[in-house]
Amino acid sequence: MAIESSKKIQSKIYIISYDVIGKKMAGPGIRFYEFAKILSNYLDVTLLTPNKIDIDTEGFKTRQYKVNNYKSLQRCVENSDIILIQGHILYYFPFLKNFKGKIIVDLYNPFNLESLEMFKDSNMEERIRIDKNN
Repeated sequence: MAIESSKKIQSKIYIISYDVIGKKMAGPGIRFYEFAKILSNYLDVTLLTPNKIDIDTEGFKTRQYKVNNYKSLQRCVENSDIILIQGHILYYFPFLKNFKGKIIVDLYNPFNLESLEMFKDSNMEERIRIDKNN
């Protein structure tokens, strides 16, 4: 049974990719691009990326943010009901922790859940060092 599109739900979701979206994208970029395509059947989707997108984005909006300028991203998400993030976005953009809407965190690999358990007794400095090297 096919899922029917229902644009009646007009919640705004902002998908924040830390990876490049375009003709030469890796796994996380592909994943977030596909999220945007599918979710745009049901929600008002904006895909936020650190680069200018050079592929088809029919069905959803895109905006570029500056990685080293959190205000560029902050202005983008102010009107969103939902944000979808992955990896270390909250580390790089800590203001998102105070987002008033819903936050969806995609916990797929390479965000290594196993390392959370393996190094739970290590101090934070060591855990960050390990994480940066993985």
